[in-house]
Amino acid sequence: SAYRAWANSGAPLPLYWQPEWLDLVAPDRWDAESDDWNQPGYVWPYVYSATPFGRISRLPSGIPRLGPLVLKPDIALPALPAGLAYATFTLSEASSLWAYPGRARAMGTQILDLANYRESSLGKSVRKNLARARRALSVGKVEPGDLPAVAQAIRAAGSRVPTRAAEVALGAVEMGRGDIVVVRRPGGELQALTCQLYDGTTAYGYLAVRLPDAHRHAGSLLVSGSIAAAQARSCDRYDFQSGYLPGSRTFYRSFGARAEFYAQVRAARGPVWKLAEAARRLTNRHRL
Repeated sequence: SAYRAWANSGAPLPLYWQPEWLDLVAPDRWDAESDDWNQPGYVWPYVYSATPFGRISRLPSGIPRLGPLVLKPDIALPALPAGLAYATFTLSEASSLWAYPGRARAMGTQILDLANYRESSLGKSVRKNLARARRALSVGKVEPGDLPAVAQAIRAAGSRVPTRAAEVALGAVEMGRGDIVVVRRPGGELQALTCQLYDGTTAYGYLAVRLPDAHRHAGSLLVSGSIAAAQARSCDRYDFQSGYLPGSRTFYRSFGARAEFYAQVRAARGPVWKLAEAARRLTNRHRL
């Protein structure tokens, strides 16, 4: 496709915009639009599904952020790609939400600067919690061949992982774009795990599971192990993809993470989807 050729001809793209990642998450269900593929002012990849009222695009499992990449200043974006009747998408700058009055909201995540991360610089309580965890637990990466046993342990403990999310996590590991980091007790009993993804410069927290009877500091040790795995991959930063709820914000801030914001937008074309979007906003005023 034109997008694949463009993506492979320049600087590496963020993970969710890479054609190989779109192939993994939404095989044969993604497309892209640009104002000019030779000298684009913007490119807009999207994942779609077909409905009787036209194609719609939502953010699927494995792609929490995807939308237009603006490549030239003052470029005017279309309300939607020409092939879509309805879409949920993201914009990299939260300030962009003012271009979509009533249709956008600010979203947040937690970003850690790995180049300047030093565990010795963390607060006393965090270092104490990590020391306690290391006396009772171990942390390390799982090899792909061990993943079925890990999945069985999760199911046996009563924790549920969406099937598609697990498939994406395994696919990421197999294509060399992900690691599974686990925390265990000395006897091998699973306590917590995360799947993290990579695009060369950034690590992304994708899937995290903490078992119901896990050690109280298993989560802290899991974050420490995840950071170490990302540093071993020479990543510059870690996007925890953790949202901006107070508990999450406080926890990741204790490791030195800072908030970063972006915009999520919903847009509709045509009477059917405009009416559906208006009804959704009336019944979900606390949401986007």
